[in-house]
Amino acid sequence: MAIDLIYHNPEDRTLPLDRDFAALCDELSLNSLICPEAASFFSTDPDTLRMRGELFDLLMADERLYRALEFLAEGLRDYEDMREKAAGVIMDEHKYLRLVDAGFYVDFITRLSELFDGIDTDRSAAIARLADHVRTEAADPEFLALRDNLAKLEHDVVHMKSVTIGINLGAHLQPVEAGIVSLNTEVYKSGNFVDRLLRLDFDEDAFHCIAPLVPFKKSLNYEDRLRITDAVNGTLETICTAALKRAHLKIRDFFYERMEAFSGLRPQAEFLLAAGRFLMRLRERGVTLRTPTVTSGAYRLAGLCNPELALREEHIVKNDAVFDENGRIFILTGPNSGGKTVYVRAIAYAQAMMQLGLPVAADSAELPICTRILSMFPKNYTSGARSGRLEEECAELSRLLAKCGSTTLVLMDEVFSSTGASDAMVLAEGCLRKLSAAGCMCIFSTHLHELCERAQELRAPGGGMVDLLAAELAGHTRTYRILRGASSRASDAVAIAEKYGLLE
Repeated sequence: MAIDLIYHNPEDRTLPLDRDFAALCDELSLNSLICPEAASFFSTDPDTLRMRGELFDLLMADERLYRALEFLAEGLRDYEDMREKAAGVIMDEHKYLRLVDAGFYVDFITRLSELFDGIDTDRSAAIARLADHVRTEAADPEFLALRDNLAKLEHDVVHMKSVTIGINLGAHLQPVEAGIVSLNTEVYKSGNFVDRLLRLDFDEDAFHCIAPLVPFKKSLNYEDRLRITDAVNGTLETICTAALKRAHLKIRDFFYERMEAFSGLRPQAEFLLAAGRFLMRLRERGVTLRTPTVTSGAYRLAGLCNPELALREEHIVKNDAVFDENGRIFILTGPNSGGKTVYVRAIAYAQAMMQLGLPVAADSAELPICTRILSMFPKNYTSGARSGRLEEECAELSRLLAKCGSTTLVLMDEVFSSTGASDAMVLAEGCLRKLSAAGCMCIFSTHLHELCERAQELRAPGGGMVDLLAAELAGHTRTYRILRGASSRASDAVAIAEKYGLLE
């Protein structure tokens, strides 16, 4: 049975790619921050996310696990390469003498077993299963026999001094079959069976011939020696190739059967390593990482930061995020460059990282599983005309709203910026009512401050409550803190005017 590191239900490996999450990964650059296939590891299974949480906790606590996963990924890449190259390979001297398959398998299991020594594998159920399998395999009698025989065979090949060939004869003493009896580290010695029989001397070892050895150089001229050497070598090669090919295929069957348990682990190990590198970079920058508690609906993030910003800026302002019965839809306003976009993206990162099974960049985190994470951020639309851009934006919004439900997180930043304020207000109000009716969680970041005055009117009957968030100003200075409540339009205007020296 195949081992699995990151799925509680192995059948989830084959689930189709969530295109909305893939689009979010593109928007957040998670495909470069983590790995190109990051979106394919999105999960909505709580058991899977808990399993990954345990694994990442152990990975961040013990670098020895990182080294073990590195070896696992590298070994499985080599294994896949060997399988690809093995198809249709014609056996030759170098291939069968190296016995690559058997040697690879022995080294792979032996080294993995050594790497898991000392790691507290009980902290992660997935790693415990892998380590237990490797240790069981390393102690298996068949494995031990293969290891010991391979070591002996390698020694015999390197130090080979002679070869014993068995030949079966037919009714008229003609050779009919031949095979390898042994590869020997000793040379054969001359003997005489008749002399031994007359002396009743049978104590010589098995490397004494029953007839004298015939030195080629003394009994044959150069041409004859060359002919017989070619004939013997050709025959020996044919016999050895046939015999060792059968042995090799037997070893290969054993090898592939045992390696089947590791099938599918290479992309999983590579994902874990890539995510581990990303998390280590954040930790080196002083970012607090917490494994979120998976909830049935409660949403609380304390001390949240934007990982993208943390990787390039020294000073990071942390914020909180809460969705509750008093606020499922939040209208976020505030001055330009006041931290609104950074905040929306920080929430996107937190939910995305959580549903990849990673710890999130926050002091504490209680998050529900979202079946969809939908985003709408500013982008370059294909149409150059304002009316054309607005139509594209509305078409995208229509598709987004059709997917919304009570377990959806929607993140929107500066939508309807391609049209005038009055038209944008009408569109925004309609959008917010539909979002409220869907019962989803949403952050709606906008420059339309008038929406704040109508927040209570925008709640759909029976829908989610609409509340306010604001980017804080201390006097006229941006603090980059996002607080619950309305912003002051006058303060925003004054701050912008002061920035450009328009006030005395």
